[in-house]
Amino acid sequence: MLQPPVLCGPRLWQQLKASMPHDKARVGTATLIFDTASGREFWEIRPLDLRTVPADVQKAIQALIESQPGKIPVESGVFRGTGVEVLAAALRERYLRGEISVSQATTEDLRYYWLMIPYDIEEPVLRIDTEQSSLLVDVEADGHITWIDVLPEDIAKAERAGTTR
Repeated sequence: MLQPPVLCGPRLWQQLKASMPHDKARVGTATLIFDTASGREFWEIRPLDLRTVPADVQKAIQALIESQPGKIPVESGVFRGTGVEVLAAALRERYLRGEISVSQATTEDLRYYWLMIPYDIEEPVLRIDTEQSSLLVDVEADGHITWIDVLPEDIAKAERAGTTR
């Protein structure tokens, strides 16, 4: 189901980044603009340190966020080529052990996803509940995963308890 490229959302990327190989051909990064105006800052999404990116990229990102108050740059992972095998192994190791359940993403799940993406969401978007976390997975019509992230705990807990906000 994992076919390159696969984007790894910022929450999952923050957990996996340190253990990923330093091979930009297989595992790279992308900058997303997170909408903190309609999002929540306590979702443990850390802003990208602009000092760590090249000056031209830094300038472009800075101009973009200055024109859009309430938005911050965040880093996500991009898995290309055999990098998807690295991602699959990390997912198996960290999340896909024990009981899992798969369901359609909820309205709250999709609201979280919308805070980071500039494109229309097309079904199916799935939620995978594991013993460790809840994952949000965007699946193309051909069955390939294009996006995966860890849902914020408050969304995951509310949905597991059968409540919405």
